[in-house]
Order: sequence, then C-alpha cells, then structure tokens
Amino acid sequence: MTIGKGMKPRDHDLLVYAPPILFHANAKSKDSSGTEANKEKYVKFDVDVDNQGKDKVEWSVRIFEDDGDAEAYVKWRIRFDELCEATKLDTSEKKYTVLQTLLRGEARARFNSGYHSIDIPEGASKKEKKELEEAKLQAGYNNISKNLFVPAESAWRRQRFYMRYNLQFGKMSVNEFVRRLQEMNKYLKYFPAPKGKKHTSMLDESELLEILDRAKPHEYQLDILASNYDPYSKS
Repeated sequence: MTIGKGMKPRDHDLLVYAPPILFHANAKSKDSSGTEANKEKYVKFDVDVDNQGKDKVEWSVRIFEDDGDAEAYVKWRIRFDELCEATKLDTSEKKYTVLQTLLRGEARARFNSGYHSIDIPEGASKKEKKELEEAKLQAGYNNISKNLFVPAESAWRRQRFYMRYNLQFGKMSVNEFVRRLQEMNKYLKYFPAPKGKKHTSMLDESELLEILDRAKPHEYQLDILASNYDPYSKS
C-alpha cells in the first residue's frame, strides 16, 4: 500500500494498525450515564464506611453488556476492582458471584465460557488452587476482551506505540492532556496480554515525559513549566 501524499509513516501505521482506544475520546461515549433509561443498567451495592459496618454508602456499578467498546470495558474493569477492594471481595469465587450480576448477554456468556474452560484438579495444593482460580478469572476476562481489542494479540503493543509516538495536544490544555495521558496509561494494565506475557504493564515515567515533550506545541513550553507537572509524583 502506498502512503498518501502528506502522510507520515506513523500516520499510515495507524490506518493499518489502529489503537483500540483513541486519546481524544468521542464526545458521546458508549458508557455515558445519567439518564433515566440508564438507571436499570446499574447494580447497587452497600459499602461499609467503617470497620464496624455501622455506616454504609451506596455504590452504583454499571452493567457491562454487548454494546460496550474497549474503553467502556476498561472503565468497567477499573470500577469492579474498586468495588472488590471496598467490599473485600478477596477470592475468585466471590468475584465470580458478583460478576454474574454485572455482566449481561453475550458478555456474560463469553466470560463464563472462558472461566469454565479451566478446571481445578481435586488434588491441587492450596497454592495451585489459588493460581488456577485467578487463571479462571483471567480466562473469562480474556474471552470478553478478544472481541473488543481486535486483534487482541497485538492490542497492548499497538496502544503503547500509539501513545508514545502519535499523541497531540489538539485543543487540550496542558493539565487536560496530562490527566488524559495518566488515565490511558492506567488503562494499559487491563489490556489482553500478548503471547508470552502473563500481565501487561503501564508506561514508565521516562516514557510519559517523552510523550509530553513530543506532543506539545512549542508555545506550550511555558505553560508546562508553569503547571509544575512532575511525572514522578503520579499515583
């Protein structure tokens, strides 16, 4: 294929190997909320505020179903992890039970198919059982994500390449760009792992600095200095 006139090689790469999640998100996201019709797409949980369980706060977690995209899926995974921490869902079996209420349609069918594809032998040790239980969860997640991060095998590497070499400020301020960059960096942990890797990782501090330096317009240099952005202080 011939690269079009005025196109940079990296631009051509994006046409052939598009990233699963774009930096400048669409104005209308598939996981938008707040309308009356969307209330039925949430499950409510009571979360303890203190160790005694006397005070509680209500959390709403969105149901993930067939109409989600890659970014909606990652946001849903992050919210579910937050719920697990807040409600002390500390075993794979507990997580599986709650996931049955948070998944619908084909998404739940795909998750369950992946989850049940791994068996735990009766004679497995405690350590082996725990590892296999985690593997069952991961197999379920992978079975959902493979239809959202097409092709899933290269999704994490494509997203990293896109973030490192193709981001631009557009109409964003420095602070808006940094917030979105940090958000998308967190997303990388939830991408399907390529062959040979058990887990995916985020970009490191030096890579984030390079992205910021590469993406900024020249006139933004003073704004960046004034914003006191320090990637080493990020969470």
